[in-house]
Amino acid sequence: VTTNTETKKPLPPHTQKPRPQLKPTTPMNGLPRNTLPIRPPVPKKPLMGKPMINRPMKRLELPVEKPTFVPDATPTEVPSQLSPAVIKSLNVPVIFPKAFEPQILPKIEQNVTRMIPIGGLRTVGANMTMFEHGEDILIVDGGLEFARGGASPGFNYLLPDIRFLQPHLKRIKAMFITHGHLDHIGALKNLIPALGFPPIYGSPFTIAMIKKGFEEAGLKNKVQFFTINPDAGKMANIGVFKYEFFRVNHSIPDSCGVYIETPSARIMHMGDYKIEFFPRIDKPANLANYARIASRGIDILLQETTNSSRQEWTTSETKVSGELKQIIQDAPERVIIGNFSTLISRIQDVVTIAEQLGRVVLINGRSMVDCVAITRELGYLKCKEGTVKQLDQKTLESVPENKQIIITTGAQGEEFGGLNNISRGDHQTISIKPRDTIVLSSSIIPGNELAISEMMNRLNRFGAKIITIKELEVHSGGHGGMAEQRVMLNLVQPKYLIPVHGDLTMRLTLKREAIKMGWDPKNVLMLEDGSIVELNEKHDLIFSQKKIPLEALGVDGMSIGALGCRSVKERIQLGEEGVL
Repeated sequence: VTTNTETKKPLPPHTQKPRPQLKPTTPMNGLPRNTLPIRPPVPKKPLMGKPMINRPMKRLELPVEKPTFVPDATPTEVPSQLSPAVIKSLNVPVIFPKAFEPQILPKIEQNVTRMIPIGGLRTVGANMTMFEHGEDILIVDGGLEFARGGASPGFNYLLPDIRFLQPHLKRIKAMFITHGHLDHIGALKNLIPALGFPPIYGSPFTIAMIKKGFEEAGLKNKVQFFTINPDAGKMANIGVFKYEFFRVNHSIPDSCGVYIETPSARIMHMGDYKIEFFPRIDKPANLANYARIASRGIDILLQETTNSSRQEWTTSETKVSGELKQIIQDAPERVIIGNFSTLISRIQDVVTIAEQLGRVVLINGRSMVDCVAITRELGYLKCKEGTVKQLDQKTLESVPENKQIIITTGAQGEEFGGLNNISRGDHQTISIKPRDTIVLSSSIIPGNELAISEMMNRLNRFGAKIITIKELEVHSGGHGGMAEQRVMLNLVQPKYLIPVHGDLTMRLTLKREAIKMGWDPKNVLMLEDGSIVELNEKHDLIFSQKKIPLEALGVDGMSIGALGCRSVKERIQLGEEGVL
């Protein structure tokens, strides 16, 4: 008896001995021994239904894999340079003034990744960030900043200062756009020609919004677009950079964050986001996907801070929908809702409520009409035939006032916004009546407090009922509060944290919270526009003492000027002191 319990391994086929062949035996009844008589096959009977028919097995097919990005099918004629003919064909200014101080991009060392915030750290708006490795440059976002009255007299809007990049146009591989808000795309029509017409990558709704603005600016078919799939879940390459777009929740469809990887850095740029599990249009927040990306080991997390003063979670869209339905149900006559034109989920809520209550939705404001048209074409906004109509005198007269819901722009008190025109009595077809219900379904963007207050005073003179976020929860912001930011920090666990998309107070609020959570203060970087941050081949931080001297620039009609120039200072002086 053997005590070895291990089973013997079979010999390789070429060493196995052939089995002995049995010799034929004496036939019995005409058949060899150990041989059964052959019987005809019996057809199989099915358990139920029709008789089975022998067919070849169908090959198992995997679902069609969605591509990471799709190039634009529209033929493009990308200009090779910003020639006088190209400049003349555009409806926007693209020539930047000469800088007061030399703006030189320092030569980058080998195996080093560099990041420079170009905009978005001085105040809310003009978000733009540059990444550099070797000979390749990648840019994320290109937003505008709204002009702030006395500090920028005569300017339409403000721009990021990209003049230090203009000697390096051939190195710019692409521009990645996280979403379609103006503080992320509004300056592209001025920046793209000045940066050599680089290709633009973004999600479907984001690309559609950019194309609409480019068409008005004279840039149609002059830029190559790549529509990315934020749910692809895999990386792609452009130059030395590996990247992956991933879906986030925000107050506009198809918002994304971007993961960027180089040989010496792994960076997670969250864009603008909140954690929403019950969105009206987009998919719910996918924390597992964020964790999957973070498992690669994140060196730098760019974390937005716009709503860092709010300690609790952002109000869910479900709560807002319930409040709006009750308000509209109780309204005796017409309901006028001031809303952001890109807040499509709120428009979808109002449309759904209107269909339930037998009302008609009238759209007022050019940007609102454009956004509704784009989302209906993409299939994001769903409504029955006849529910949504563009506002005009004929429609107003054909629909009873107790069946009207008017959604309008101008909730921020914008000078030419729809609701502001109504408050001044300047609107061609709408005039406020005492039995109207006006809902400001928006929060106050920092800097717009005075304009909104003046608009509210004008509206109150008409005697209508006015409801704001102070009375009822009629708005859910698109920026996560501190509770959501804590979740993201614990989930991603980056080596270094950079607060972005906010003024100094907003960004310091996040830094203090991160320190409470156990972060080393040295690893929470408080940068300025133009600061230079680098990571070496060991993924260690090199915080350069050098800083590119960026200036505040603005668009004034068909020209771009610096806010620090003599003529602007004279404008401010004249506004404050007058002239004799």
